[in-house]
Amino acid sequence: MKIGIVTFHNSFNYGSVLQCYALVEPFKRFGHEVKIINLHNPRISDTYIYHFWRHENNMYLNLKETISCLILRKGIKRENCFKKFINLFPLTRQYEIGDEIDEDFDCLVCGSDQVWNTKIIGERAISYYFLDFGHPLKRISYAASSGSNRFADGNENFFKGILSKFNKIGVREFFLKKYLHESLDLDACFTPDPTSLLEMNDWLKIEEPVSRIHSDYLLFYTVNGYFDFYKDLIM
Repeated sequence: MKIGIVTFHNSFNYGSVLQCYALVEPFKRFGHEVKIINLHNPRISDTYIYHFWRHENNMYLNLKETISCLILRKGIKRENCFKKFINLFPLTRQYEIGDEIDEDFDCLVCGSDQVWNTKIIGERAISYYFLDFGHPLKRISYAASSGSNRFADGNENFFKGILSKFNKIGVREFFLKKYLHESLDLDACFTPDPTSLLEMNDWLKIEEPVSRIHSDYLLFYTVNGYFDFYKDLIM
């Protein structure tokens, strides 16, 4: 079966690229031909690219970022590492928002990540992330998330029409499962983040040593800096 996946695959964000890798691998093991639909959505990918000047930043922050990127080359090194990892993905040719995807797939899959957060993806990209294109035999979502956004508020009929085409709806949060049932009369199942589908040895295959660390360590990754939790963790 030829499977096309729509997800956040090309943003320089750890969670995005790791979930993308983990989503592809199980399909490959079952013998399917898998391609990531290489959609360039500036609202997603450009968010994490280093810029020398951001209008939303003050002069101090812009100067700090310019020094970090141009002189210390921290941003460049980081971006090159992400590009190297993204090259592991089986990608289609690049499509821009508004393009017609001209490849045939037997099955389309969207997820995981916040692919159903309409505030993030933008109105013009809804048809892509909700798989409202092509003529596949099946449409499936796996661990799709809307973040905290109730995406269908005021547009229930529109989104119900799109999601009714799905053969199976898998979501990442229990509240979204409940929301789809109560607001759109659609059945969904809870599916965990795809990174939990792989075992330790699967990740070790792509691991590269960190030269600056010479002893055992614990990697703690957080988005918003939960420092109280961090203190409890190391006690």
